[in-house]
Amino acid sequence: MNSGDAFLELMLQPHRLVLVRSDIHWLQVTEGKDLWYSGGGATSNTFFGYAGSPANGDHSLATLADISITWTVLPQLTVEGYYGHAFGHDVVGQTFAGKDTNYGFLEMTFTFSY
Repeated sequence: MNSGDAFLELMLQPHRLVLVRSDIHWLQVTEGKDLWYSGGGATSNTFFGYAGSPANGDHSLATLADISITWTVLPQLTVEGYYGHAFGHDVVGQTFAGKDTNYGFLEMTFTFSY
């Protein structure tokens, strides 16, 4: 997919029911003469699911800093929150007027067996 991802990760468990994970990623385009590819994959028989933006010779895509917290409320119930901020670099700036973006979610998972 013409991308590289070097990262550092820190995982802490301040309580037996809580896990905190934080990463910082340095994202690169491997070949500056190729495209920066993105998408969700082949999800349909009529749409391949990927798009490409020219890198125009640049390699620096973005730096992503994120954090997630997972809380095991019950053995069968977990709640997770995630927040990430991407600091866009040269390749992103060639395609978008704004380089930076934020993403977050709150998720609850209930697992049962019968």
